[in-house]
Amino acid sequence: MVGQPTRSRMTDLTESIRRAGRPEAGPEANPEAGPEEGTASAPVDDSIQPENEPWPSRWLLLAMGLVIGPATVTVGLLTLDAHTQTLLVWPPAASIFLTLGVWWRGGAAPRGRGFWVVAAVLAATYSLWLGWVHGLGLSGVWVAVAMVSLTIVGMFLYRSALPRDSWAPHTPSDLISLFATCVAVSVLLGAVGAYPGLDLGQLELEPAVQWASRNLANLWTGLATVSLFFYWRRPRVLPVPQTWQLILLGVLGVLCTYLPRAYSDLPLAWMALAPALLAGMTLTPLGGAVYVLLFGTFATAASAVLLPGMAEAGALSNASIADYLLIFSTFVTMLLVLFRDEHARLAQAMRTERAQAADVSDLLEAVFGSMSDGVLLTDPIEGGIVMHNPAARRMLGTAIPTQSPPSWAAYFGIRTPDGSRPVAEYELPLWFEKGTDSLPPKEYGIRNSEGEQRVVAASAHLLRSQVGPRVLLLFHDVTAEQARDRELRGFAGTVAHDLKSPLTALTGWIELAQQQLASADEAAGRHAMTKARQASDQMRLLIDDYLAFTVAREGLLRLGDVPLAELVREVADSYPRDSLAPTFDLDVTHTSRADIALTRQLLSNLVGNAVKYTRPGQRPRIELRSHDDVEPGWVQVVVADRGVGIQPGDEQRIFDAFSRSDKDAEQVAGTGLGLALCHSIVTRHGGRIHAESNEHGGATFRFTLPKA
Repeated sequence: MVGQPTRSRMTDLTESIRRAGRPEAGPEANPEAGPEEGTASAPVDDSIQPENEPWPSRWLLLAMGLVIGPATVTVGLLTLDAHTQTLLVWPPAASIFLTLGVWWRGGAAPRGRGFWVVAAVLAATYSLWLGWVHGLGLSGVWVAVAMVSLTIVGMFLYRSALPRDSWAPHTPSDLISLFATCVAVSVLLGAVGAYPGLDLGQLELEPAVQWASRNLANLWTGLATVSLFFYWRRPRVLPVPQTWQLILLGVLGVLCTYLPRAYSDLPLAWMALAPALLAGMTLTPLGGAVYVLLFGTFATAASAVLLPGMAEAGALSNASIADYLLIFSTFVTMLLVLFRDEHARLAQAMRTERAQAADVSDLLEAVFGSMSDGVLLTDPIEGGIVMHNPAARRMLGTAIPTQSPPSWAAYFGIRTPDGSRPVAEYELPLWFEKGTDSLPPKEYGIRNSEGEQRVVAASAHLLRSQVGPRVLLLFHDVTAEQARDRELRGFAGTVAHDLKSPLTALTGWIELAQQQLASADEAAGRHAMTKARQASDQMRLLIDDYLAFTVAREGLLRLGDVPLAELVREVADSYPRDSLAPTFDLDVTHTSRADIALTRQLLSNLVGNAVKYTRPGQRPRIELRSHDDVEPGWVQVVVADRGVGIQPGDEQRIFDAFSRSDKDAEQVAGTGLGLALCHSIVTRHGGRIHAESNEHGGATFRFTLPKA
């Protein structure tokens, strides 16, 4: 089980899929991950800063852009060679990009007037600074307007290539789009002559090419750095490089930047790739941005100091070659960094997905294995059984084969529900008609793994998946349901039969009473009403028995400490004190943890049963004892009588509903629910009850209840 940093694994997996391989960092991704580039608990937000984001504030960046932007113009103009019309550095485009970026507020195009108002303010500020402060006149105004306009064009081009609302390049394809944007803007600026020192209408090819390469170097390093510094909001997944790696990178960067420029007559330009490759293989995205900034600054300074051709015109001067080497090496660095970052995120997404899949698999396996219904999944084309659960093995009564058997009916011994005959293969739910995806449940008889004959309802569902069609077979044991249904039908028949006689008698006696009263024979009328009352009482007793049976089986148990001695005495005292009253021998001292109402009903039924089945002409003698059961935590209660006893073989059958012992059943009235009620009460408490004949010829009932 993989840990969950702040959200559930299912949420992480959904986000990683929805965001195309951009999962939330977890502890398994990188144990060294720190706060440099976000933490695992921070939400992944690749969008541009919203309007209410405290940093970077749009108004603060606008103020900074209006101050720092003209300052970068001044710095760049200080490096202008009036003869060759080239600059050593020209960073205003990156400042314009950053200032306008936070005012974009949209996807492929900016929304609202704020962006265009800020663009106009920037164009006016740069025009004033170049044209008036630095005295470039209309040429300066042209440079300012073209620089702002073409930067906006580049932003449109870059935004149209991004799949998200973030200016930072997150993938290698994003980086290529950013680089292509820088190339397009630089070429357009060179093509329209938008660089300081050039008089309008005097555009020349060589200075334009020289300027394009110089502007591309500055624009690329500026945007690659600024976009990551201000818009990278992804949690870090790459490890932070170790100290010795950073020292090695610094030494290698200085040497590989200095030597090709100090010895420009030697073919050492390739050395610029050495630190670029090392940086790309060790740094994080933000670390790569820092490297591009430092390496670009140092390389530009080294070129200005060491290259003799820095001020020479020409498309392929030493300065142009140095610019292209700077561009190429930093591009390789960032490309490698983003390749590694994307690979790490995809690997993390795969780990998260595998962990989630494993969790889901474990959950499904647990659910699958704990199901009481049997499940079989078969391949109708290959004829294999793909999977099954333990319940299917128990229900079908034999080992599940790996391949579909030649005859399912013969292999599993499937018969009709009543077991009268084997079923034919075509009677099984295996054959789907065209346009049918499911077959309704059908009942079959089968012998389970315990050797019991059971009735199973089987249904089939045709599933379509990428691996091909599958047939899902479901088995549900309906034996208990059928038994309950038969019991319900028997109960209804018994109720109808038992109530019919007293109801008929009640109706007859009432009609007779009406006739007698109409003829003024009051004595005969009163006698008929007495008989009607007796029939009514018989109906009430029957109904009470039925209700008690239902409550004992279905009612809620209200457990408490039950003093059995008090209940036994209460039941014994309910019988009249006359010559034929039952005599009781009581030795009940235990307390049980049970439902007091049901326990009273249990004792009353057993005592009443003993009284009812007393031998004719004899006085009932009933013995009640209690003692600790052989099973710890249980108390056993014994109720013994000297009545007619139990017919051999009826010891268990007498506890079935509506079942009565054949012995003297015709002479004793009853519904056959009393002992069934006792059995239900005891089993609902988790106990046991059984009956046996005793040495006096009577019956002895033993039951257990939880001990308090």
